[in-house]
Amino acid sequence: MLAIPAAIVAYEEGHDWLRELKKVLRDNFAFAREFLEKEVSELKVLDSNASYLAWVDISALGINEANFCKYLREKTGLIISAGNSYRG
Repeated sequence: MLAIPAAIVAYEEGHDWLRELKKVLRDNFAFAREFLEKEVSELKVLDSNASYLAWVDISALGINEANFCKYLREKTGLIISAGNSYRG
């Protein structure tokens, strides 16, 4: 029941919130990119204007992406998905 009124309010009054959200996402992406370029220069952050996700090319590391994801989760608590899981 609440979905339709909520959608209407979001479209009519959500512009400021959406603008702020986009700014936060851009700032977070820029921070992640700068950090990775400085700390792990072998990684390449790919440009993507169609997503808030950070796509990172780890091929220069020469390691298996599933093992890399597992390592990050165990050592840092960061949970990421290997890119091959997005292939159709």
